[in-house]
Amino acid sequence: MPVVELRNVRCAETPSVLVRMSSTSTLTAPAATGRLRVGRVRAFTTRCDQLLASLLLEVVGGMGAIWGCAELSCVRSYSNGDAWRAICGVAGLFFLARWVCVHALRIAASREAEAVSLFILQFLGGASAWWGFSDFAGLRTDYPADCHDVEKYGGSGDARWTPGYDECRNSMLRWRIISGAWLPWFFIWWHREQFLALRASLHLSVGGDNTARYARAAVWCGF
Repeated sequence: MPVVELRNVRCAETPSVLVRMSSTSTLTAPAATGRLRVGRVRAFTTRCDQLLASLLLEVVGGMGAIWGCAELSCVRSYSNGDAWRAICGVAGLFFLARWVCVHALRIAASREAEAVSLFILQFLGGASAWWGFSDFAGLRTDYPADCHDVEKYGGSGDARWTPGYDECRNSMLRWRIISGAWLPWFFIWWHREQFLALRASLHLSVGGDNTARYARAAVWCGF
């Protein structure tokens, strides 16, 4: 008799369990599909944001770093602008190839290539950022002493905002000093990162031949 009751309980409860399971699966399946689609869209947009940000900072920024530092160092002028455009274009191809390998294809770059690219992006790019910002904010101007001579210079044209034009201000030297003063800081930052990367790549341990390698690496990095 207990066996029959147990079977009846199983038979009685099984349909309700099946109904509950089927109804639950029917309700949660669209929600799970929607969440999966939302997750895929978020992953895609995040990936696109990362690629665009790295393209702007590491490719366009690399060319801008060389372009700005060339003017900051007084080696680029109106007479040799085309030559420096070619130089920045070649460097841009290098940065584009690095961006495709590292970010698009996710291939690890060599330590030497990373050191050169980070030197340009962090060291030259830091000073160029200040140099470009000073021009953008109207802090750096290059007006000649007789800039109000309309027959010679044509005035300020249709420009509504001409900072420094009233007094024919020329602040190029001042901002060369300000932007150049950041070079040692960015150089130390870049040097320190290269030292840490080199130490990690050597897998240093206490004693043995690695001690001599560590000493040579420290001397090479200036620490």
